[in-house]
Amino acid sequence: MFFRVRTRLAVSVACAVLCVVAVGFFALLRTQSAVLDGVERDLQNLHAVESTRIEDELDRTIVEGVSFASGPHVIEFNSQIRDARATGAQRSDIGGYDGFAPIDAFADRPLDELAVRRSGKAATTGSALRQAAFVDIDGGLLGATPGFTWTPLDPTMVPSVAASGDVVPAEAFRTPSGDRLGLAVPIADESGTTSAVLLIEMDLGAIVDFLAAYETFGANTEAHIAPPTPVGDAEFITPLRFRQDAAFNVVLPLAADKPINDSLVSPDITVINAPDYRDTESILVVRTIEPVGWGLVVKIDRAEALEPLATLRNGRVTAGLLALATFLFFWFLLVRPIGRRLARTAAAAKRITGGDLSTSLDDRSRDEIGEVAQSIDQLASALAADIEARSLVEHRLQHQADHDELTGLRNRQFATRAMAELAEHDEKFAILFLDLDGFKQINDRFGHTAGDEVLIAVAGRLQSVVREPMFVSRWGGDEFLAVLPGVGSKDASSIASRLEERFADPVVTSAGTFPVGCSIGAASRAGDDSVDTVVGRADAAMFRTKQLRIQQGVAAPRVAEMVEAALDNNRVAVYYQPIADLDD
Repeated sequence: MFFRVRTRLAVSVACAVLCVVAVGFFALLRTQSAVLDGVERDLQNLHAVESTRIEDELDRTIVEGVSFASGPHVIEFNSQIRDARATGAQRSDIGGYDGFAPIDAFADRPLDELAVRRSGKAATTGSALRQAAFVDIDGGLLGATPGFTWTPLDPTMVPSVAASGDVVPAEAFRTPSGDRLGLAVPIADESGTTSAVLLIEMDLGAIVDFLAAYETFGANTEAHIAPPTPVGDAEFITPLRFRQDAAFNVVLPLAADKPINDSLVSPDITVINAPDYRDTESILVVRTIEPVGWGLVVKIDRAEALEPLATLRNGRVTAGLLALATFLFFWFLLVRPIGRRLARTAAAAKRITGGDLSTSLDDRSRDEIGEVAQSIDQLASALAADIEARSLVEHRLQHQADHDELTGLRNRQFATRAMAELAEHDEKFAILFLDLDGFKQINDRFGHTAGDEVLIAVAGRLQSVVREPMFVSRWGGDEFLAVLPGVGSKDASSIASRLEERFADPVVTSAGTFPVGCSIGAASRAGDDSVDTVVGRADAAMFRTKQLRIQQGVAAPRVAEMVEAALDNNRVAVYYQPIADLDD
């Protein structure tokens, strides 16, 4: 029952905590998702606006370039110079009017004056045009303003423009006078044939300077542009918010795989969540601006985008901590004490099943757990008492199986097994076969009680001489067998002599004091002798000893001595029986 209660309490508290945490976490996720969606939409809108503005500026630049290329005398002079150089004929009708000096078609730079006058005219209209140059379709310079410095990176650009007849916003570059956008415009005659190409240096700031305004939208918001290099790397042409010197100084290789690299190959607006050029996790919107092929990136740091969630996040943390505190309070107040008591009770039960009955729970609580603990203590106590009693019985039975019940000596079965084990391991041993002299007369005259007392006294005397690992066993009746492991014939004879000395004193019993002798036969195991063979030899040796003692009168009953001793101890009672004649 308490397992169910404990589980119910733990589950209830845990569910409450989990519900609070789950609701807070779910709400935060939904809010975070909504915030991120809003940030991404705002960035996409900003990118779309800026893309449109840049594309409009590029279109306006192209219109200016086309207007410049189709201005007064530009098509006329370039066509005439082309024709003159193609035929090799000296023309006298080039220039010489509208304030132009006559133009030598074969001069090094025949159209310098035209370039200067057209550029000056453009400057009066507020144009972004800064420098201009006329080149023939092979790239040869026909004329340029004094400050023109642009050399296209792609040497095939002029021939390509001449062949295609398309205006090309070619590349951005830096000059001592400022950052420029190079524009290549074909100059075609009345028949549509390209006679020359106009190279224009436009002010790049008119296109890119507005991007700095995005730095006012937040702590990390920014927009930047990078055109591709000839090998596909991304070269920044605008300052970066956190690196103002980045324009024309920082190139991210294609292998860097940063969002600015992706912007060079993204024809559609794409949202990217990735590290920016600072390796800061950011939300970025990228797209390639056509026809220049530049990559435009509008971005914000992810941390700044999620900053409005700080309050909610703090609230979630507070709620989580409060829920955790509540859980811990109820856990330590209610669940943990019950769990610890149950654990101790279960551990005690497990120890009992493992045989350890020494630990007591001593739980006096008046509840179901206390009742179970007290029952376990009682069970352990009962089992301990039962095990102790059974151990005593087993010990007694084992002792009875190996010992003689009267004398306490090892019995015949034990001695036989011990000698068999010594023989099996081929160990040396000797035995002494002992038979008491005069025991039968004592047993017959004074009863078995006196005889038993004699046997017990003799056993004590034998044990005082034969010590472990040697031992004495009662072989049967008044016969004893001493097993002597590791002992040879000589040592066996010495032990037999000490045993005989122990029989010099008479045996005192409740029935009187009796002189008791002992005949001993010794034998040692030789070669592969069996136990029975060794015992037989010892028995035969004992018999020979007994016969010799009888012949010498040593072992004969000493009745006179016994009577004398009885008289001395006032143990003789005289009974008289009258003789009567039954007839009278």
